[in-house]
Amino acid sequence: MEKEKNIYIQLMTELVQIYDTINIVQIGANDGQINDPIYDFVMKNKEFTNIALIEPQSSIIEYLEKNYESHPSSNIYNFAIGPEDSLKLFRVKPEYYDVFIQRYLQGSPNYRVPSGFTSSIKSHVVKHITGNIPDNVTVEEVIEEIIIPCLTLTKFKKLNNWNEKIIHVLQIDTEGMDDQIIYSSDLKLNSPLIINFEHFHLKKENEERLNLHLKQNGYHVHKYSNSDTLATKFNLNQN
Repeated sequence: MEKEKNIYIQLMTELVQIYDTINIVQIGANDGQINDPIYDFVMKNKEFTNIALIEPQSSIIEYLEKNYESHPSSNIYNFAIGPEDSLKLFRVKPEYYDVFIQRYLQGSPNYRVPSGFTSSIKSHVVKHITGNIPDNVTVEEVIEEIIIPCLTLTKFKKLNNWNEKIIHVLQIDTEGMDDQIIYSSDLKLNSPLIINFEHFHLKKENEERLNLHLKQNGYHVHKYSNSDTLATKFNLNQN
């Protein structure tokens, strides 16, 4: 099981050995550090990584900036990636972070858990809030809707001097919207070598449709944990 957990890091390590420097785009970065699958690797390989950190919640950007301030080739962007010009998200209002009961990541800063399940799917947010707020507060009081500017991955690259860069790693964690991110990423044009995404919040039929889409675009799909999937341009069984 530990080998399975480390396969993602192993693959990125091999890419560094092949390319010297690898380009990483992380969509849904949150604070970039806590419970993050790539933070330790990226910070240990500062001189070998360029990373674009995309986080739609403006209230989280200061923490992301602090956690990456010592990385010389990191760039932080406050918008979303998706097929439309804007994206509607549902989240816990920041003024309720202090009263939200953290059932996991206990001991982490008060913003981390509630901001971590912000989603375009309202029912997903409701599920996480229910039972984790004081009895005198209703779920509807705690939730707010925010509208975020949105770009496709191709438009992001054109506007931010990434147009000539290969995306070696595309890291996605967007609480149930991972499939929509991939569909709007124009895989034929941008063709990341590795895509790591969270399948856990996808409906079975959506996951199956996404896996077919990836395979049709030349990816080998490997579900390596209960929550995460790797799509690679090479066959892991031959690696």
